[in-house]
Amino acid sequence: MAPPLPPPPVKKKSVLVPLLAVIIVVIIVAASLSFFLGDEFGLTPSTYSVGEGNQLYRWSYEGTDCWLYTNITYSDYSDYQSIPIDRRLTSYDYSLCASYVTSDDLIIEDIAAKLLKVAEHLGLDDVGTINLVLAFSQAITYTYDNESAGPQDYWRFPVETLWVRCGDCEDKSFLFASLVEEMGYDAVCLVFEDHLAVGVACAEAYGTYYDKFGSQYYYCETTAIGWEMGDIPDSYGAANIVQVE
Repeated sequence: MAPPLPPPPVKKKSVLVPLLAVIIVVIIVAASLSFFLGDEFGLTPSTYSVGEGNQLYRWSYEGTDCWLYTNITYSDYSDYQSIPIDRRLTSYDYSLCASYVTSDDLIIEDIAAKLLKVAEHLGLDDVGTINLVLAFSQAITYTYDNESAGPQDYWRFPVETLWVRCGDCEDKSFLFASLVEEMGYDAVCLVFEDHLAVGVACAEAYGTYYDKFGSQYYYCETTAIGWEMGDIPDSYGAANIVQVE
């Protein structure tokens, strides 16, 4: 599938105009102090780096510039390329999605462990941790398959997506689902007519969810930066739900 990017989430309008004005003043003052006093006083966005390796992934979360290093070789990438598997959904057998979620891959395990370290450093709860992983996946460049793989729809395994550093909705969703599954969260693939997203079970979450398998799976949009767990584009409703591991 190669659907168009959904619109960014609509920002909620605040009715607290006086409070907004105060916030703006505080930001201006903080920016001015930052210019004169610098990072020493913690007034500029911080950078947190975790791990070592030949691949660096960068993204931002709640004012922190996160750097994550891991090792991925061309051999890791080519091993997945050589797997004999359908690279697109050719029938209504949505269970194919489960084959692309590789939570037991050593590279995925390494990245998941490092993401947990970032979450611990930032003091995040379960909702924050899941949103951190979602932001990591969203930061992978969105690219249509006809631009990066050829004229047809082309599904990638997570390690392939990490290696080429781009992908469309299913590629980024398989990556996100693999990471949260490895971190111990229960995820499902949400398959729409022209789109693929992920649902994650989390008791503390809020927003749009899907009831299935006795759990509430909150919608997670991987294609564009800014969406959080529970936010869903207006164009998506009922979904085919696939349990993954």
